[in-house]
Amino acid sequence: MRLRGIGTLAAQAGLFSLVLVAAAGAADPSYTPSGRLAVGRLPNSFAVADLNRDGHVDFAVGNHGSDDLTVLLGNGAGGFNPAAGSPIAVGDGPSGVAATDVNADGKTDLVVADERSNDVRVLMGDGAGGFAPGYSRRVGGSPAQVVTVDLNGDGHVNLALPVWQEDWRIAVLLGNGEGGFAPGPPVGIGVRHGTAQIALADLNGDAHRDLVVANGDSRAVSVRLGVGDGRFGVASTVPAGNGPSALAVADLNRDGRLDLAVGTQASDAGNYQPRLSIMLGNGAGGFRRAAGSPMAVPGAPSSLRVGDLNTDGRLDVAVANSDADSVTALLGDGAGRFRPATDSPFPVPSPLELAAADLNGDGGLDFAVAGPDGFRVLFRTPSTPAVARGRALTGRPDVVFSTGGLITKLAADGNRVAVKTTAKSSRSCGRIVVWTAPGRRSKSFSTSNPGCGSILCPRGSGCVDELALGDGQVAWISRSGGNNLELMVIAARLAGGAPKTIERAFNGAGAGGDPKGSWVGTLLGGGGVIAYSAWSVVCEAPSETACDTGEATVSVKNERVVRLSAGRRVVVKRGPGSRPLSAVGGGRMAVAQDDAVTVFARTGVRVSRVAVVPGNPPRAIALSRTRLAITRTVTLDVHNPATGAKVKSIPLGPAAALRLVGVNSRLVLLRGPRRLVLVRLSDGKLIALPISSSRAASIVEARLTEAGLFYAYNLRRPSPSGRIVYQPTTRLLARF
Repeated sequence: MRLRGIGTLAAQAGLFSLVLVAAAGAADPSYTPSGRLAVGRLPNSFAVADLNRDGHVDFAVGNHGSDDLTVLLGNGAGGFNPAAGSPIAVGDGPSGVAATDVNADGKTDLVVADERSNDVRVLMGDGAGGFAPGYSRRVGGSPAQVVTVDLNGDGHVNLALPVWQEDWRIAVLLGNGEGGFAPGPPVGIGVRHGTAQIALADLNGDAHRDLVVANGDSRAVSVRLGVGDGRFGVASTVPAGNGPSALAVADLNRDGRLDLAVGTQASDAGNYQPRLSIMLGNGAGGFRRAAGSPMAVPGAPSSLRVGDLNTDGRLDVAVANSDADSVTALLGDGAGRFRPATDSPFPVPSPLELAAADLNGDGGLDFAVAGPDGFRVLFRTPSTPAVARGRALTGRPDVVFSTGGLITKLAADGNRVAVKTTAKSSRSCGRIVVWTAPGRRSKSFSTSNPGCGSILCPRGSGCVDELALGDGQVAWISRSGGNNLELMVIAARLAGGAPKTIERAFNGAGAGGDPKGSWVGTLLGGGGVIAYSAWSVVCEAPSETACDTGEATVSVKNERVVRLSAGRRVVVKRGPGSRPLSAVGGGRMAVAQDDAVTVFARTGVRVSRVAVVPGNPPRAIALSRTRLAITRTVTLDVHNPATGAKVKSIPLGPAAALRLVGVNSRLVLLRGPRRLVLVRLSDGKLIALPISSSRAASIVEARLTEAGLFYAYNLRRPSPSGRIVYQPTTRLLARF
């Protein structure tokens, strides 16, 4: 396999206009995550290289929480295993890892920056995946990154590290070609606050490396042209948006000049607006904003990569959306303009660092991500089977229900749907509306709670985090508080009566950011059951050390599944095997864990068990009376929930990137940011639903019940309002 990779960059993808997507969009790449790979605690940086000279991609992962480095050797088919001697102890809080040959012996070495011990270390490679301590040096502050580059033109590897100590500067270490380094001229960059990321490249064609700095406490990036001996000239500024947080350098418009991709994540005029800006270079160190830039992305950009994601010969951009739990793929037209891939952004928990390479030998670029939730690979999905365009039906196939206020949450059971709507008045906290389709009958409930109007629950939002419908009840989880967080499970009988608080949970994860305390979550309903998970978080930490740092040991205890019955709580299962509650339907509940998916009756008695496939864990689960649907890396597996026996496995092709959101006896529903896909269980055929609403900003949510499909979208003009669409199962089947 030929080793391929792409450079760094960061951003977040926002909600793009809803478009019709059918077979024409099948050429766009899509990505699906693996399970977590075995590394240390809080991985936050890594290097991608062939570490044992076998032609396959390997990883060196810096674990900020366990102060070590994990070396994972690839088999060329997407599998990775720890190397002998891994993990390797390094300094305190590794914050940057780079792979390079520092002594020109043909073997890849590793360079590690350690944030808490204020040093940089070189690990000398033996060419077989093993590493031994080499050069190390204190750098006079906390390094945030390490870049390997030849700064003085002598052919030897040099190091550049942004270092914080009262202000930011660049520590330069000049290599001697034998694995040793000497201090070069320090580079002050005039940054006193915020964060700093750097890139080094020849921006003006003089064969000297130039310095680009993204300062998170500014509205620009700075450019300093290199002199050629490790020093840099006076800085010029390039306006790039508020709070530059990620950076990449590449020729994005194919004119032979290097350009910049900059992710920004700070608020602008009081509005949180993460964006990606493309700045086109003039070949002399100057830059101008590209047409169509900046582009909205969904969360804080933390890392950016540039590469040819769809193999069309044009460079594309990938963005790690750290607080939106996703990676965005933006496809380039070769002229500096970009559009989101059909199913982008792609879900993955808490991505901080992003890289791309062909990890399984199929000729396409895959992603690897590191973050607080672990280290994962996102594989590019197979190109087949394609998703066909669903058949248009004569007459009016949909029933549409309008709501006052924007829809933020949706739940469904049978022919009923519940939505959370925003408030029309700033004095209100919004409402829950329950509609029985296809008629016009509905009822609503106020979401007001004692904490409405608090720091964590501003008026107008209602602060409803989760919503569920089932067993003749509607329930939601609401939050409030200040430094501490209060979570309330609230339920109302549809037959009548006021909402009732079922359970309260208190923890320190409000403005204080401390997870200790009691929690409730994963509220799910359907098919005669409505239930949620409850648990406690216990933290053991050194004195005055917050529990969200890598120095703390956090454990989960007192786990239980709670079912709502006639307005009261009934604990139906306790212990480690009761969390997380993953699906509810057909009078049963399902819990997915590392070793198995277990189905329980509403009483908590185990009904069936499906063992986890090694290396191919469940990504999502849906449950109905007759089907247990499990999406894996590239397939949809269908089981009998009463026995656990597998009925069939359906290849999903590019649709494997979509989220499983429902199953009934005949269909499975998958959802992406801009399309809904149905899978017919009888033969595995996939179709995209022809959703046509040019005014719809995005699908808010969708659910499939035995009765049919519900999905919701919002209109902001002429006045903010929501729409719920219902299509019965018989009409859905007619679209195939």
